[in-house]
Amino acid sequence: MKMKQTFLILLFFGSITYSLSQELNNQQIESDLYNTYQKIMPLRDADYGQLAFVNNNFKDKIKKYTSTYPSMLSSNFDSLRSDRNILIVNSEDQLMKIYSWNTMMGGSRPFFATIFQYKVGAQVFSKLAYNQPYTLDGEYNDKNFENFPFYTQIFTLEANNKIYYLGFNIRKDSNKDLTESIKIFTIENNKLNDSVALIKTKTGLVNSISSQSSVKYDSSQKIISLPTLNSKGDLSGKITRYKFTGQYFELLETPKNDEPNEVGIGFVSKKNIEFTIMNNDHIFSDPQLTEKWNSGEVLPLLDQYKSNIYHFICLEETENYYKILVNSTDIAYVPTAKINVVYKQDEGNGKTVDVPMDGSYYFATWADILSNSQVSRLTKDNPIVKDLNDKNHIIEYNCKYDFFFVNDMYRSKNGVYWLKISFSPTCEEYEGEGTKMVQGWIKWRTDNKLLIALSFDHLQC
Repeated sequence: MKMKQTFLILLFFGSITYSLSQELNNQQIESDLYNTYQKIMPLRDADYGQLAFVNNNFKDKIKKYTSTYPSMLSSNFDSLRSDRNILIVNSEDQLMKIYSWNTMMGGSRPFFATIFQYKVGAQVFSKLAYNQPYTLDGEYNDKNFENFPFYTQIFTLEANNKIYYLGFNIRKDSNKDLTESIKIFTIENNKLNDSVALIKTKTGLVNSISSQSSVKYDSSQKIISLPTLNSKGDLSGKITRYKFTGQYFELLETPKNDEPNEVGIGFVSKKNIEFTIMNNDHIFSDPQLTEKWNSGEVLPLLDQYKSNIYHFICLEETENYYKILVNSTDIAYVPTAKINVVYKQDEGNGKTVDVPMDGSYYFATWADILSNSQVSRLTKDNPIVKDLNDKNHIIEYNCKYDFFFVNDMYRSKNGVYWLKISFSPTCEEYEGEGTKMVQGWIKWRTDNKLLIALSFDHLQC
């Protein structure tokens, strides 16, 4: 009897050794990992000891498989990807793969672990990022409560005789709070280097860069962009960009209007039904018109919302581009060439029709714009003069807001810029039939500084 038991034990362990020694195909690996992970979800918020046990089991299996089978790098693992708590991403060269899974050990918040699989020659290796905040007895260990991010995309960058992998990842600290990051990897001496510092910030070289949202990488221009925060820690609307210059990602400064010029040489105007402050196509950061604008918002000086026409201050005109002022102080460039666009017009019932439109930018003079706009003074110490030949005759205007219509422009011999205006002394916003109007003159600019604000709000345009 004792010999029979010994034989059965030997047979049992022998079968395990035999099964482990067998070469598994990707379908078998996928099935084993999928079935093992499915045991995790039912234990969420129930038995943390058992949850720790099945997580350790899944972790051990995926670590063993990813460091043993190179064929996993080319497998889709569709059943694993179908689980919304598992994310798998590949590099373009199929030499790196990242598996992220929710361990369900974070309570109400997602709690992820990650394994990095990579190939060197014919060999495959893996590196694990995993924390176990609970013991097999279900005891909590806050020293192990580090939440790793999950990865959603890998970009490839070849430079310095190396291949760098830019991993886009997200860390959820709660159901509402998250951090988006780009982390850089490379493979050196059969090991994954996850601390290579390629991003040159104002405080030094770093390996990753993050923000609360909207971290992006433009692989064609090799530009990392992310929104900046204001002093309160909120998103400011401004964008910080880092461009790869051959060795590092370096800060790409947005050109500024260093010599304050609020007037320029006129306007550049565009009609665009689909214009938004974030719809920045055909707006560039360089005069070569090669780097698309991705520094955040694009705000014109004024817009005619009734006609969908937008006006930017034009600082310079060349054969190829207009240099324009956006967001009051930023410099951008738009082409002078004709731009044809197609607008999708809603026909109702879910149907749309393509409507060709002219999406070009056109130059307009100050006279063109002012003759069709309403103006107001920036400060009340810009008096309304009755007659330019008698500037001591001041017209009193006691309305809370200015509603001035432009009738004419004049530049005096001593270089003062004047606007002839008409307005209602009873503060009426519109010039209707029977409205009594008074005329006078105000200064509208001094050198390159505006003394007025423009609007189309009260005009039929």
